[in-house]
Amino acid sequence: MRNFGTLTRIGASITLFLCIVAFSTQDWNNHLQKVKSSELPIGYNELFAASGECATCHNSQVSPEGKSVALANDWRSTMMANAAKDPLWRAKVSVELKENPDFTAIIEQKCTSCHAPGGNFNAHHLGQGYTFEKMDTDLIGLDGVQCTVCHQITPASMGQYSGHLEVGQNKTIWGPFTNPFGMPMTNFTGYTPEYSAHIRSSQLCGSCHTLLTQAILKDGSLSETFFVEQSIYHEWLNSAYPEEGKTCQFCHVPKIDGPVKISDRPPGLVERDEFGQHHFVGANLFMNKIFSDHSTELEINANAAQLDSTKNRITRMLQNNSLQIRLEELSRDNQKLRVILNLQNTSGHKLPSGYPSRRMWVEFLAVDAFGDTLMHSGAPKPNNQFEGDNAGYQPHYQLISENHQVQIYEMIMGDEDGEMTTKLLRAVNPLKDNRIPPRGFSNQHLSYDTVRIIGQADLDSNFNKDEGMQGSGSDQLTYEISVNPGSGTVKITAKVYYQTISEKWLQDIFDSGTEESVDFKAMYENSNPEPTIMAESSIISQTTQTGDLIRNDAILFFPNPTNGVLNIHNLKSTASKIVIYSLKGKMVLSAETVTESIQLDLRREGLKSGVYLLAIQHDGISYFEKIILN
Repeated sequence: MRNFGTLTRIGASITLFLCIVAFSTQDWNNHLQKVKSSELPIGYNELFAASGECATCHNSQVSPEGKSVALANDWRSTMMANAAKDPLWRAKVSVELKENPDFTAIIEQKCTSCHAPGGNFNAHHLGQGYTFEKMDTDLIGLDGVQCTVCHQITPASMGQYSGHLEVGQNKTIWGPFTNPFGMPMTNFTGYTPEYSAHIRSSQLCGSCHTLLTQAILKDGSLSETFFVEQSIYHEWLNSAYPEEGKTCQFCHVPKIDGPVKISDRPPGLVERDEFGQHHFVGANLFMNKIFSDHSTELEINANAAQLDSTKNRITRMLQNNSLQIRLEELSRDNQKLRVILNLQNTSGHKLPSGYPSRRMWVEFLAVDAFGDTLMHSGAPKPNNQFEGDNAGYQPHYQLISENHQVQIYEMIMGDEDGEMTTKLLRAVNPLKDNRIPPRGFSNQHLSYDTVRIIGQADLDSNFNKDEGMQGSGSDQLTYEISVNPGSGTVKITAKVYYQTISEKWLQDIFDSGTEESVDFKAMYENSNPEPTIMAESSIISQTTQTGDLIRNDAILFFPNPTNGVLNIHNLKSTASKIVIYSLKGKMVLSAETVTESIQLDLRREGLKSGVYLLAIQHDGISYFEKIILN
């Protein structure tokens, strides 16, 4: 493993601490040693303070109900805090560096500008480059997306994306509260708090969460066009949420009711309403599990309880605030059962969103009255994958009638030859993007060019449309199930899974053999990064033609199971019709008799081994029996 360059906490008394603050940067760094994994780093560079400095005053907040809403403790277990330590990110960047050594400086600069901004921007402020090697010994670089980075982004920086931040150099800390009492903070840290509305704007988040890249082509040149790797801000912009006054912070920095004292100092500081909890919850439960399982190895500055709290928040957001699904029966006859699955995006961006390895898929299961499976699309299998996840990619479906067809909501990247790729720096155009848009989304919006629907979903009359009108933020998917007159009651269940990274992406990383990819593979295999069930819905379909499944115990079937010859006794002496169906509802044999007994040679009829449904129809009533042919 790389050494993340952790340092020990210093300082015992207030007097000593104030003296240290007065030291030069070099003097201060001489005092920095190892920090316990449960502690936050302390120290300064020319532009930024480490998170531990901010926690000195901003880590004892309580709600009116007495619940801890400590800013630093909520933040420290998030992806924001650990962006520079993320082993998946490190592994993926190492793969791109290995394949594109001539672009090392560009790659390292771009990637660290959002994952290690405190180190990156300070280095460039000093006229220096910033590499991964520097980051691994840089206290503030490894501090991730931390307090003095976000709160120093200037209002003038809004509208600049792909990590092109403007960080003020006058040590102004922008905050959401008017008339801050700034003297103690200025005297204690050198930073001065000021009010600015932009700190609660979605554009602030868009600084990094809109990323455009240029592909490295086969001839070694850069593409003239840009690939939109992620555009969460513009997805939000093309939604109903801006008009409703719901920014990114509305969900990810949720406000609490009642006043909160935002700092421990001075003692008489006035309490503030609309306090934003620094949860920064996304969808990456997978990485939270990795952090928890390998906290010592990754030198995560959060304890188990803090990591668990973030995990629980992620789970709640995925299951309660992202997606709603509903099954409803459309029609049923003696051959086909048709079911509609309605999926409603309840988030403020596409679902899933962000990094293109993320996806959702639907597991659809239909089981008849005998317990036999009539359809199973998207069936989970070992290694956190599912049936139908093949070497290529599934198209967007409007109708699914076969098990191998699976609805997967995802973005598929394409290279300059139009082939699927998981290499970020080979991506030229998306081949598929059927991620469910947010409510209010329209192809007439000014930002649509960066957030397009790609592929068959764009032709789907039920995708983001309600009675032909755009903006539903939903999809409607039809499943067609083969049944027979005796299938009886059919139980139908749909589950939607969220997954951070698929097997195709993992294999690309694992095959590279870089030090970082080897480390990540070991962590992955020693953890349990199972997909998350986001939503579930079930319905029961009753028979419409024959009523409930009816058996007649007086009728004898033997032998059952049979090797070929099946005897049926105790039939009525009047006309009886005998029909045999496959479990998919196809009629495979039909016979009529006016006698009380009949013998059927199933092998001679060409039937293969398996389970069949035999129906005996007499006087308008159908009697059923399941038979097994060995």
